[in-house]
Amino acid sequence: MGPLSKPCLRWGALAALALLVLTVSLSGRACAAVVLDDRVDFVDLAGRMDVLRDADGSLAIDDMARPDIANRFTPLNGDLTAGYDRAAYWLRIPINEVSRASGHWLLEVGGAYLDHVGLFTPGNGRGFHAVKTGDRTPFSTRPLPHRTFVFDLALPPGESQVIYLRIQSTSTLAVTARIWSKARFAAAAAAESLALGLVAGGMLVIALISLFQYAIGRDGLYLLHFAYVLAATTMFGSANGLLAQHVFPGSPILAERLTGVGASLMLGFGLAFTSRLLDLGAGFPRLGRAYSLAGWGLGACALSVLADAFQMVAPVISGAMVVFLPTTTVLALVQTLRGERGAIYFLLAMLVCLMALTLPALKALGLDQGLPVNTLVVQASVAVHTALLLLGLLHRSAGLNAVRLELSRRAERELERRVAERTAELAETNTTLAAEVAERRAAEGRLRESERQVRAILDAAPFPMLVVTYPEGRFMFLNQPAAELINIPTDSDLSGLRTRDFYVNPAERDQFIWKLRESGCVLGAELEIRRIPDERRWTLLSAVRFTYRNEEAVLICLNDISTRKLLEESLRLAGLRSEAALETSYQAMREQRNFLSMVSHEFRVPLAIIEAASQLLGIYSEADSEAQDEVAKIGRAVRRMSDLIDVCLADDRLDSNTMSLRVVEFDLASTLADLRDDKRPFAANRYLTLKANGPALIQADATLLRVAFSNLIDNALKFSPPESPVEVRIIADPEGIMVSVSDRGPGIALEEQPRIFEKFFRSTKADRIRGAGLGLYIVRRIIDLHGGSIAVDSMPGQGATFVVWLPLIPPPTAPIDGPMA
Repeated sequence: MGPLSKPCLRWGALAALALLVLTVSLSGRACAAVVLDDRVDFVDLAGRMDVLRDADGSLAIDDMARPDIANRFTPLNGDLTAGYDRAAYWLRIPINEVSRASGHWLLEVGGAYLDHVGLFTPGNGRGFHAVKTGDRTPFSTRPLPHRTFVFDLALPPGESQVIYLRIQSTSTLAVTARIWSKARFAAAAAAESLALGLVAGGMLVIALISLFQYAIGRDGLYLLHFAYVLAATTMFGSANGLLAQHVFPGSPILAERLTGVGASLMLGFGLAFTSRLLDLGAGFPRLGRAYSLAGWGLGACALSVLADAFQMVAPVISGAMVVFLPTTTVLALVQTLRGERGAIYFLLAMLVCLMALTLPALKALGLDQGLPVNTLVVQASVAVHTALLLLGLLHRSAGLNAVRLELSRRAERELERRVAERTAELAETNTTLAAEVAERRAAEGRLRESERQVRAILDAAPFPMLVVTYPEGRFMFLNQPAAELINIPTDSDLSGLRTRDFYVNPAERDQFIWKLRESGCVLGAELEIRRIPDERRWTLLSAVRFTYRNEEAVLICLNDISTRKLLEESLRLAGLRSEAALETSYQAMREQRNFLSMVSHEFRVPLAIIEAASQLLGIYSEADSEAQDEVAKIGRAVRRMSDLIDVCLADDRLDSNTMSLRVVEFDLASTLADLRDDKRPFAANRYLTLKANGPALIQADATLLRVAFSNLIDNALKFSPPESPVEVRIIADPEGIMVSVSDRGPGIALEEQPRIFEKFFRSTKADRIRGAGLGLYIVRRIIDLHGGSIAVDSMPGQGATFVVWLPLIPPPTAPIDGPMA
């Protein structure tokens, strides 16, 4: 088709404008007061109602008379358009005058997809008369049999009164309300039902034409058009209430959900149809992918409808319609301006669809409360839209058929030319084939010679080698070492032998077959085989797939490792015996620790009794200075004995195989201050001071560090002369904490300083001072466990200073494997 002519564009624009004017003219309504008299037989209630939103649906009709509730009603400018809102809405309709007898008027409430619709009219006495229905109730229970919800208004004449409507739905809340005289409603309903039936029938005819075109031409576009029209017919039939009235009167839930299913599938098939018709994948790749993904996603939304979750996806469907309708119209205009065949029909179809569906989509989203929507006009416009699409497809198919005919003729001519060329090529191929046959025979001769060489190599190999078929495992060849390994004669018939007969564990064969299939080889696998008649041997097996005698085969190399396996078993048993001996040693150590704990407990009890008794003696003999001295000696002896027990227990814990730090965060300065206060009663007339530049927070084992610094301070007090100071200094920095303990004692000889941290070592100057030789050893062990260091600075006669450095966080440590050397 050539470039689009100007008259075609002009007529298309005029047709679109005429459809828009027709839609507006049929949808508009005038507003007037609600007066029901002899001159009125129809009243449109758009703009004549007040509305109240009941968010949690808890209000009842009796609550409407309450002043606080009545004041919450607000006037509606048109019909109720609330979008997808699950709240309940109350509509208040004041009736100023009723001049007809009761039973003359009908109230029609649309749309037909509302879940719950309740009418409350004043009763003869006090209260209201309630009539409830909705699209989730069987059609037979409706007040009047009609596709929408129609109520008989039983209004007494000559009174001004107020009626209420309660609306709640999981579908969009686009509600219309009209009052009819019964005669006028019957005529209008009959005419509208006839028109809707004709439109639905026309759409079904269009769908059948598309299906017929697909059957004769197998063009997928016709099948997509058929599915699109069928989904649209289903959606409108359900949304207009025709399916609930005529097809599924006893299944209201099914009729209701077909609205969402039809809408989802209609838009999904429509986007797929558009993408393929306009060939967006070639012309606009990104837009084509967007259409494809959107089509699949919207089609999948039909599943959410079946799960009663349509309210979640309905805004997406309406929003997608608002977005894709203008976009597709622009794309159709671009194709028309390019002169594509049949594009003018598609452009007109999209203009009709744009004018017919944009306003309903906006109302469904709750974005428009202006012009009302005429369902008959909308469905008729969609029918025109689908008919124009079908005309465009037929026009396109006619052009494609002409192109196909021309291409077919060209193909025939090309085929004749290629047949002639192919005949010449066949003659040349025959000549080449004869040469290849001769070359193949020569290659077979070389292959047989190569097999003879391979067999000679295998015969000369000093280790067991055999060839078997793959995957059956039938023996084809084995050399002398292999025959000796499995104990069969080399000249015996091999055809009856299979590898499966020599596996000690038959399940291992499947593993080897799998490895050969995946990688083509098996290298260095240990395998226990059966040696005839009933002997077992361990072998180291390597295998590789290759071709032998024109068959797929496996070359297997074996190495007898039975002696090595015996040695390995001996080593394993020796290891088990060593582990048993080690466990016995550990058990002895555990018993030793338990005994030490028991003995220390038995010592502590009498020591506590002695200390308590000495304190009582001190109280009773306050006046006797000599007795007080003896009591002090008893206290010091008890203290030394307790310290010795603590040292022994700490040494046992440090020597434990499962020793690990119990790390907590604490203030080291505060701990040392507590130690200073505990030691002062035992310092006699020596001065014990503590200097710190502030808190010294550290992560460490508080119990072990207290034992370490207690030993250092005790040593300083022991070796300090009377009235001499013992100073503890703490210096904290961002990397660690340094603690120094200084005394003015006799000092440590230079030759003894390297050994003072050894277990049970005592200086020659300490002979007159009690001790077990464990204190400094335990101190060093504790500091090492924390990743720190300890050093001594001393000169004979000038005292000694022990300097300890500790990191703020100890390094990760495993349980100690034994006592430190």
